[in-house]
Amino acid sequence: MEVPQQIDDDEVIIRRIPPSTAGGASTKELHDGRHRATSFRMSTKHPDETGLSCSRMKLTSPRELLDQLQIHGIDPVGWTVCRLLVRDVRELGLDVVFCRTDDDPGHCEIRGKDGLDFPNKSSSRLAKKSLILTEEQIKTLKAGDSEKLRP
Repeated sequence: MEVPQQIDDDEVIIRRIPPSTAGGASTKELHDGRHRATSFRMSTKHPDETGLSCSRMKLTSPRELLDQLQIHGIDPVGWTVCRLLVRDVRELGLDVVFCRTDDDPGHCEIRGKDGLDFPNKSSSRLAKKSLILTEEQIKTLKAGDSEKLRP
């Protein structure tokens, strides 16, 4: 059994964001022209999900995160990646739990405190802490380049 690894407050985590659909927008433009994820995309969709799936930037690059979609037969066209700081997640009363998978060595989940399931009521506040990466960032950032994504 793998021992959980503590994730530092200053770590950057990244999350895949699917393309917008008629059922929900994926991004929202900020006043400075950048974009963030919407609360719709920062919530769990299935009752059996215990956490919001993300990845540790120190172990998985944004490009690798999108490339993983093809493993599951999903076309990555139109998908993007957002970043969050672990510190910001914890300030919302949530936690980040490391749970690597066979496909993603950096996989982690945002969950409620003390191992509770992710509370979707936190989605809006969490979305406001996110920032969508540019196409150039997705293409060029490597795993471990977290310092380039910190404010």
